Amino acid sequence: EQILVPPPTGSELSSEAVNNLKVKVALLCVCLINFGDAVEVYLPSVLTQEIGCDLQLTEAEQGILNVVFYSFYAAGSFTSGWLANRIGRKKTIIISISLAFLVSALTALSHEFYLLLVSRAFTGILVGSNCAITYVYWA
Repeated sequence: EQILVPPPTGSELSSEAVNNLKVKVALLCVCLINFGDAVEVYLPSVLTQEIGCDLQLTEAEQGILNVVFYSFYAAGSFTSGWLANRIGRKKTIIISISLAFLVSALTALSHEFYLLLVSRAFTGILVGSNCAITYVYWA
């Protein structure tokens, strides 16, 4: 005779299963955030000509926007390790994600070249910081 055991309810789940679920949800969130960072990194490079048309930028100014972003992205990647060691990786990730969201909104609302340039520089620092630290934090 075979004894049928009902499936566990929410209160009967083991702590290992709950922890495993928490890790999966957290990794999903990190993946979504990093996908947003990837959009922030690559999409403006692809849309440089359209941005230039909207803001009436020269080709040199369009190039400067990309150079500034990637230069500050590299700087943010290198300096974020030092900051993460000082205040903690989790705090650094939370701060960089929050500020990157705000600065990205500022970038979207920029209607003149110098404001766009400054906001892209700050976005580069923050996104570079987030990309560098997130993988180390989860390792």
